[in-house]
Amino acid sequence: ADLAEACDDPRADCSSNGMQSDGSVDPTLSVNTDVIIIILGVLILAALLGVLFTRRGGPMDQQKWDHGALPSSDAVANSMYGGAQAIFQQPLQAPALPLPALPALAAPPLPAPQAYAGPPLPATGLPAGWTMEQWAYYGQQYLDGQQ
Repeated sequence: ADLAEACDDPRADCSSNGMQSDGSVDPTLSVNTDVIIIILGVLILAALLGVLFTRRGGPMDQQKWDHGALPSSDAVANSMYGGAQAIFQQPLQAPALPLPALPALAAPPLPAPQAYAGPPLPATGLPAGWTMEQWAYYGQQYLDGQQ
């Protein structure tokens, strides 16, 4: 009653959103709901039938294939020759063309020992803690400092 009174006012814009003025539901909305329920029911029924048809058959222990026919049990194919044993058992034949001579692989030459380039070693030998490399570079300074 209040809605009807408010909609009678010329300033009000009353649009119908599924409810009629007497409070009942618009029949077009119930048709849409019915269609959705029917479609869901058909989908559920199709899913159940699909499960039934894929599950039908013999007992679970019944095998659908022969294990002897599987490739994993083929002894020839799974041998180390893969079924081509006759090819590998043939004697080797001489090559039709002579192979070019390969150059002999020589070991890389060893580096020649480097000639000692430093000053002459003192009679007492290298100073304590010195290496020959240090003596080659700094030995002359050491000798000059000793004289």
